[in-house]
Amino acid sequence: MHKVLLTDSMQEVLDDLAFALGDHFEVKTCSNGLWLQGMVQEFKPDILLLDLSMPGYDPTAFLYSLSEIKPKIIATAYYTNDHLV
Repeated sequence: MHKVLLTDSMQEVLDDLAFALGDHFEVKTCSNGLWLQGMVQEFKPDILLLDLSMPGYDPTAFLYSLSEIKPKIIATAYYTNDHLV
């Protein structure tokens, strides 16, 4: 079974996603960027759904440190490209 790590600053979003995916994947969730690196190293997910606006980390630097995890799915509520570039 593939392992998925879901990240989001909103716990209700994590709960809904974990419920939706839980029958098909082994799912862990993280709502704080300060814990994210440790969770990645411990859980070793096959898929990472990454919230770009989660507190406690620099998403760009974090993405560069995760070259071994593929695929990465980036999710954000930002509505301009400035944040993604």
